[in-house]
Amino acid sequence: MRGSEVHHNWFHDSPKSGTRYDAPVSDPELAGKKGLIHHNVMWNLSKALMIKGDEQQIYNNTCFNNTTNDISVMYEVYADPPGGSSNGLTITKNNAADKISGHRKNPQTVPGTVSHNIYSTTSTDYGIKNLLNDPDNYDFTPKSTSTQLIDAGTIIAGINDDFSGSAPDIGAYEIGDTWTAGVTWRPDFYPWSFLSLGTIENNQEIEIKVFPNPVDNQVLNISIPNDLKTLHLTAFNIRGQKVLEFQHIPNSLSVSSLTKVIFFSLFK
Repeated sequence: MRGSEVHHNWFHDSPKSGTRYDAPVSDPELAGKKGLIHHNVMWNLSKALMIKGDEQQIYNNTCFNNTTNDISVMYEVYADPPGGSSNGLTITKNNAADKISGHRKNPQTVPGTVSHNIYSTTSTDYGIKNLLNDPDNYDFTPKSTSTQLIDAGTIIAGINDDFSGSAPDIGAYEIGDTWTAGVTWRPDFYPWSFLSLGTIENNQEIEIKVFPNPVDNQVLNISIPNDLKTLHLTAFNIRGQKVLEFQHIPNSLSVSSLTKVIFFSLFK
């Protein structure tokens, strides 16, 4: 967890939590520290955030229409020795949530440093959804009349420096913001090219894709350039025993007869 960062995502429509910083129930002291969660939108979940451990940073998230407390910054007492409790040094700021609590389900004081958040301290939702422009169509920016959110936050260096107005807005989106959830990079699946048709030079890198991993529906797919279909394929189990062999590489092969262990493939 230390150094982890969860940011600019939408989590929704799941029977589980959006994000958890977790620990064993029997020993909450084993939870991690120094995680960072910011600029996420979470709705229609059992819970948006479950935060255990300590020294966590929870900034600028928008959470609504979740079953229990939207953000649970857990207050858990550690056994002696050494004693103490969780999240005493956790920071929770600039979050817009129907309910934030130190408990999973019930209203309870939130441990740590807590400021510039909008939430209900009772079992009744705050009504965050009503403060957003058009959440049913994925516009989670504040309405122009939502003074509870607009310019009501505090500056967090490196998190919300590029705010508009006199101060950052509370929640995941600034008014007029347009960021897109999820990753934006596109992996280069085929980074190689042939120097001439049908010729591969020594030490030239090519990509052979074997997928899915783990195998789905007992069928393993193989993606390889047509010029290399004549390669010999041999598969071995973790003990080095040969389990499959093909003189020419097929586009797919059945592995239903193989046990569920790790396999290694040799192309030559």
